[in-house]
Amino acid sequence: MLFVATLKSRGRSSFQEILSRRIDAYDYPEGVRVIGEYWPQGGNANVVTIFEADSIEQIMPITRFWIDDFAINISPAVEAEDAMAAAKERMS
Repeated sequence: MLFVATLKSRGRSSFQEILSRRIDAYDYPEGVRVIGEYWPQGGNANVVTIFEADSIEQIMPITRFWIDDFAINISPAVEAEDAMAAAKERMS
């Protein structure tokens, strides 16, 4: 299943501290297949990650690792092409 995660800094740690944790101490959990990780320059999120996972259990370590530094929202998603195809099927 496809997911989108948005992480917004809580302001508890400096950018350098968070960057150091990301570089030195963090790997995505086993079973999480990252499609892309983005660091928007402004806006409502500091990190946006698009990934696939087969179960919620594979996602939970992401929240546990980053919860002190970020407000985290992880939502299931569908690709626009798939959503439009399903909508067309329902409409006919």
